[in-house]
Amino acid sequence: MTRGTVVCSQPAAADAGVSTLRAGGNAFDAAVAAALVQAVVDPLNCGIGGFGVAQLREAGSSLPVHLGFHARAPLLARPDMFEVTGEMSLAPLAAGTWPVRDDLNQIGYLSVGVPGTVAGLAEIARCYCRLGWTELSAPAILACREGWTVTAEQHAEWTREGPASRIDARTRLAWTAYGASVYTNGGAIRRPGERVVNPDHARTLARLAEAGPEDFYQGEIARAIAEDFERNGGLIRAADLEGFTVDRAPALEASYRGLRLTTVPAPAGGSVLLEILERLEPHDLRAVGHNSAAYLRLLAGAFRPAFEGMRDRLGDPGAPEETTHLVTWDEAGNAVVLTHTLGAASGVITPGLGFIFNGALHRFAPMPGHPNSIGPGKRRVTGMSPTIVWRGSEPAILVGGAGGNSIVAGIAQVILNLVEFEMDPLAAVSAPRIHCEGPVITLEGRFPASVAAELAEAGEQVVVSAAGFDRLVAASVNALATPAWPRPGPGPDPRSAGVAFSA
Repeated sequence: MTRGTVVCSQPAAADAGVSTLRAGGNAFDAAVAAALVQAVVDPLNCGIGGFGVAQLREAGSSLPVHLGFHARAPLLARPDMFEVTGEMSLAPLAAGTWPVRDDLNQIGYLSVGVPGTVAGLAEIARCYCRLGWTELSAPAILACREGWTVTAEQHAEWTREGPASRIDARTRLAWTAYGASVYTNGGAIRRPGERVVNPDHARTLARLAEAGPEDFYQGEIARAIAEDFERNGGLIRAADLEGFTVDRAPALEASYRGLRLTTVPAPAGGSVLLEILERLEPHDLRAVGHNSAAYLRLLAGAFRPAFEGMRDRLGDPGAPEETTHLVTWDEAGNAVVLTHTLGAASGVITPGLGFIFNGALHRFAPMPGHPNSIGPGKRRVTGMSPTIVWRGSEPAILVGGAGGNSIVAGIAQVILNLVEFEMDPLAAVSAPRIHCEGPVITLEGRFPASVAAELAEAGEQVVVSAAGFDRLVAASVNALATPAWPRPGPGPDPRSAGVAFSA
């Protein structure tokens, strides 16, 4: 590591981040530039119509800042706005969404929450960046105008079959005629190697560069959004956009094995992560053995009550959602751990704007009286949990992930791999992982058959994934160990073809 490092799942975004570092920017500049490119080249997982959460550390400070730019239900939203179909319990469905008539909580204008990504990135730029918004958005504008290449991993994700109750990726990408023209070729999802050009998105980003990111909330772009949603039966209005604010608060704090951990508060999943580690700390995990059947039972025993508590306190945890993550660090000691998402793309593209809006309302419970019922201005629950592990006053491990609730379980396992089993960051991220929120323990396919058999003999319900690297089971977790850690280096996740570039 020299001037700084960017770890994420999109090479173009990592390249934009390190180019910003070379141009004199810091870790905050790199994070904003990289996130804006992610929003272009990974349109199913994130976008400027999305939302997110970040943990920031300014060089020399031992008090990180939490920034929450979560999607909010529009002011016109109501707890009973969707018609529930079939028998409904208060427990979340295994398929990860709530069944309502015509899937209106998943697709289309009614599924959209007030976006926060532009506000969150603008807050980082305003308070911490050296470079201006025009410079920071230039790589993203170029990617829209000149195009970017569909990867094999992306194509697999876009064509993957999911639960019958969940709207497929092709429908989300091509819900509008403009989306179909950008992301399909004659109706078929663009194949690996094909180029994606998005001139409308380029014009939107250029407008934000010219007028400032506030235009998204109270300018020309805001007017276009509000008029489009009112015209098409959506709920977002000018007042929703004008009133959007970024949450700024101290991070949650706890300790594990004498190390200080800071993470993000509700409605994100940081408290669940800390509860998992608290439940595991009394055990001698090294003696039990990494990824042994006994070790996995201890993990499952910590995951189950923590996720149950999340459901009781925060609402429906749901299943994996479309999300992405990045980590940036610079030689001065500035650091950003940022996760952002569409929360499942709604398919909505306002004419002329070019970007897909979030589908945030599908993670609300569509009935009154639930901890996660829809309410005007309410933030939706999420598993996003950007986290920092400290050694003394210095951040030593920067880690976060993408993939619904498996984010929390994935981050916990990576931290354990680093702290308990002294793995280097790449090994810690790459090691096989499990997920468990109820009676079933799901294993990635790289576990020995003997481990699955031993779990079954102990009375556990076990499912083994057909995939050796399965981000639906294990999340995509990108990490970075700084020079304050005994084994420094990047940990890009192979599950999402992660990369680490240094300036």
